[in-house]
Amino acid sequence: MRSIRNALLTLTGAILALAVLTPQSSRAEEPRESKTLRVTKECGTATLAKGELTYCTVTASNFRPLVGAKIRYFGPGFFTEDHPFLDSWVVIEGTGGGTAFGHCLLRGVPEPLGACQFTGGSGSLKGFKADVTVTTADGTFWNWRGTRSE
Repeated sequence: MRSIRNALLTLTGAILALAVLTPQSSRAEEPRESKTLRVTKECGTATLAKGELTYCTVTASNFRPLVGAKIRYFGPGFFTEDHPFLDSWVVIEGTGGGTAFGHCLLRGVPEPLGACQFTGGSGSLKGFKADVTVTTADGTFWNWRGTRSE
């Protein structure tokens, strides 16, 4: 009986020693996992203050910090009826005080299609990175579909 007890104690000690001595990878060392990003934004309906730059409002997203955010486009090329192309720097102003920045390209003919890439952020959007495809059915509600990492 005593030999079985000693054997169990020795085995338990060996298992504990292996658990302590086996290197554990930290979360910081793991590669950042890409996740699906879905965003619906409404454009062209906001009431602007005098001198305020136009923006789109995120009405839905599977990434909570973006819901309610304002998305502002800074050119140099703007999407208009006479110029159906957008080539613009973009800033997302999150509702939690964070911002993210990126760039979008969009063509409006024969149907709107584009892409945006976000390369960083601050505050609640710190480290935000995303690559999305841009589509619309009606020119007011726009969809982003792609991947994000942080």
